Amino acid sequence: DAYLKGIEINTGNPVEFYDGSGWIAQVFDKFQIGDTIIKPKGKYTILIRRKTGKILIPFVCTDTKNGEKTYKDL
Repeated sequence: DAYLKGIEINTGNPVEFYDGSGWIAQVFDKFQIGDTIIKPKGKYTILIRRKTGKILIPFVCTDTKNGEKTYKDL
C-alpha cells in the first residue's frame, strides 16, 4: 500500500492519496519529497516533475493468468 500527501497545485489545498492496489507501491521508490506529481483524470500515465527533469510512469497491471500489461494513454 502507498500513501502520499501534498498540496493540490491549482487550489493550494492539502490532498492525500491512498493506493491499496499495490501498483504505486511497485514504483514508490521513484517519488521524492518535493516532486510535483501529475495524474490527469482519464489518463494512465503519471508525470513526476522535479528540478532535475521529469519522469513518466506508465500504468502497469500484472495479471496472474495473462502476465504484465502496460496501459497506454490515447
